[in-house]
Amino acid sequence: MTQFVHSLFNKNKSKEVFLGDEFDENSDEIENFPTEDQLLDECEKTYRAFLFKIEDHLHNIQKEAFERDQNCMRLIMKRLKNRVKTL
Repeated sequence: MTQFVHSLFNKNKSKEVFLGDEFDENSDEIENFPTEDQLLDECEKTYRAFLFKIEDHLHNIQKEAFERDQNCMRLIMKRLKNRVKTL
């Protein structure tokens, strides 16, 4: 088993995880809360999954930013045309 090393998972620091409502994904009440190790394992899995798809996330951010900038430029050009018409 590979040890996951990250400052977020430093064993010497206290950790607090907010679970939200006390219900699981099936809307069943949680009676036995996960241990600290189980919570850290789930956090690690989520973090690794995010890192595994980081290129996809960055691509989506770039695409959305480009589309937003294009829309802004269209609005600016439209306003400039309207101002020129009124002169």
